[in-house]
Amino acid sequence: MALYVDSLLGKRSQCGADARFLLEVMALGLGHSLGSSQEFEVKALAKLLHVDERVVSSAFSELVNAGVLNRHVTPRVGRGGRASVSFKLSQQAAELLGAISQPYRHHSELLRALFSGSDFVLPVLVGKSQADESGVERGARQPLKATGRLSIRNRLLLAALLSRSDRFGEVQVSHPELALCTGMTAEKVKNRLHRLMSLGLIRRHVPGLSSSIFVAGRVSSTYFLNIDVLKSQGAIAVHIAHDLEATSFSHADRLHAEVRSNDKKNGLIKLTAPVSVLRFFSGQKRAVFTQLQHLLNRYASRLLTLYWQSLIDEAPVDDVELRGQVNADLRRPEPAGKCEVAVGPRREACVDFGQVCEYVYSLAVEVAREYRARFGQADWVGFSDAEIRILPTADDLGYRAITIMIRPALMGLNRFAVLHETTPGVSNIWPAKGEAELDLRNRLDFGLVTLPLRARKALSQ
Repeated sequence: MALYVDSLLGKRSQCGADARFLLEVMALGLGHSLGSSQEFEVKALAKLLHVDERVVSSAFSELVNAGVLNRHVTPRVGRGGRASVSFKLSQQAAELLGAISQPYRHHSELLRALFSGSDFVLPVLVGKSQADESGVERGARQPLKATGRLSIRNRLLLAALLSRSDRFGEVQVSHPELALCTGMTAEKVKNRLHRLMSLGLIRRHVPGLSSSIFVAGRVSSTYFLNIDVLKSQGAIAVHIAHDLEATSFSHADRLHAEVRSNDKKNGLIKLTAPVSVLRFFSGQKRAVFTQLQHLLNRYASRLLTLYWQSLIDEAPVDDVELRGQVNADLRRPEPAGKCEVAVGPRREACVDFGQVCEYVYSLAVEVAREYRARFGQADWVGFSDAEIRILPTADDLGYRAITIMIRPALMGLNRFAVLHETTPGVSNIWPAKGEAELDLRNRLDFGLVTLPLRARKALSQ
């Protein structure tokens, strides 16, 4: 389920991020049993959460106006002293809260920590001493091992992502959706996402885009969250290929090159994809193929989890459910009329949609076989006993380095491991025992962390 505040306020409430955060804190009861009679005071809550009392007071006023909190004033006794003011949930809010049976589906421990008095101080990946909320660098460079605190608004944004993610921390959501559920503007959401990146809380970001080849027309951004920030939730393994030249392109890279060559009729590249596939992807921008590779990774993750043993040979892998998913993700072209008549700048006439879906499915199987062969070199590890999720590496890396997340952790494999193929078919394990021991550029390449564009450019200089 989503956060408590989503049920108590609704996405379209006028309450801002601070009010939403504090309401979630109160809904969790700060570790106590929650009842409609439990009261909260500004000073006590501000002290617990390490925020200014004015922030709490203003947020409480918003929640009172929204009908979620009731304000109670206890008259002063005698001539001295001030009246005591406290707040508690309204009857309607208490009833709504009582109807929620399960607080959080995944990442409960991390979510509870975010809405507690715990102080989140995290190492900053790269930045300046006067970095703003977006993580964009300004001023002098930060010293090594510089740290940054997670503000309550950034905690709320991270919690909104976590509550919508799966057990691997993968979530697909748009900026407008995040803006609605956090009470921020889309621009503020974007800046705060950059901050989460600079603190290592977002491993990978696959930007959303609009394209007529996808059934929804608009594909939301995908985020892979660092759910290991408190403690490891499983294991992560990286494999570096022996032949870097042969693995420098992904399947989507190769298809993109073929489509461009076919569009330009230059004959520079040997075409292996069916004509219908080339027509289906004709005229699409590079970002569409990045999204396609992300889909292939998602499909291949399922195949690796369910068919690890079968992928070792060339026997067909027939997953009816996955074929249906491919069909559901892509948009069937409108009838184009006669085959010899081209229609529009994109999909020319006579696209065999069934052939397109079958081809994409076959690419997913090839991706799964690539990962199976590479990580299968660690034949002492029982990968077939785990759920596997591909973590996208840097966009320009191809398959030179590939990364997977594993749940649960497996015997014979550390919580973090880098396998380096020193000779074909044989891999050695790097001595690094944790991902933080790696150079930042390695971590960026392997998909373990991501940075805002400006920070990446600054790093490369």
